[in-house]
Amino acid sequence: MTDLPNGWTLTEPEDRTYGTYVLRENNAPMAGIRLRVTSVFTGGAVTGRWEWSGLSGAGEMAPWKESGFDEFDDAVAAAVGRLGTGLWTIEQVAAYLGASSTGSARKTLHRLAVKPVARGAGRTGSNLYDPAHVREARDAAPGQGHRTDLKTDD
Repeated sequence: MTDLPNGWTLTEPEDRTYGTYVLRENNAPMAGIRLRVTSVFTGGAVTGRWEWSGLSGAGEMAPWKESGFDEFDDAVAAAVGRLGTGLWTIEQVAAYLGASSTGSARKTLHRLAVKPVARGAGRTGSNLYDPAHVREARDAAPGQGHRTDLKTDD
């Protein structure tokens, strides 16, 4: 499952095949996702594509539709990227970390185990990061020059 920004939740429907999942920010409904079924096979196997729809609680983001996602996590990441205007691009992360390049910032995020929570809109959208996750990971990092080989077991 895609990591969601702080304060975001994804509620599951009773019927996971045909029901609507709801993406919420601080309990306010932002968007609904459901599987648009294209085929049902013997034994109940289902194929289809995931489709998002903006909900009335999403303010100016509603109504919108975006479909064509084969994977549920990809659909969730795209919706968070569209709705999560407070998320940081890699350029913003690099500036916060004081990294010399976006590549260096990506390596630092990997080392700190910070994963993107969404992707920007469109097929070529870039990864987006939750600023709170970036800050928490950076604050918890040991700092420049920290030597892990000098630890002693007391």
